[in-house]
Amino acid sequence: MNKSLCAILVLTILLSPQAVRYAKAALEVEVRTDVRIPMRDGTELSANIFLPRAKGTFPVILIRSPYGKGNEKYSDGHFYAGRGYALVIQDCRGKGTSGGLWEPFVNDENDGRAKRPE
Repeated sequence: MNKSLCAILVLTILLSPQAVRYAKAALEVEVRTDVRIPMRDGTELSANIFLPRAKGTFPVILIRSPYGKGNEKYSDGHFYAGRGYALVIQDCRGKGTSGGLWEPFVNDENDGRAKRPE
């Protein structure tokens, strides 16, 4: 077996979903529930935020859903934050505990791109 094929085989095994799923969390996790995030028009959307309990900056995963942000105890947030990612799970406008009116596909793009009001 040539070296390239062997390297690909080893990487495939190491990066398999099972290997990633069972990788040990290296960091403690801080959970902030029902954080109100203001949009440009003043509507507040609700999010659960999972943060690695460590110094530094971390990449952010943003999940926005009309189906609810889930329970803070049994969420993927613990998995990702424990491995060095900040995870924000947000109820879409008008759904869950977020304010506003639910209009499918009308506000999603702007709300997802919204920056902190100045």
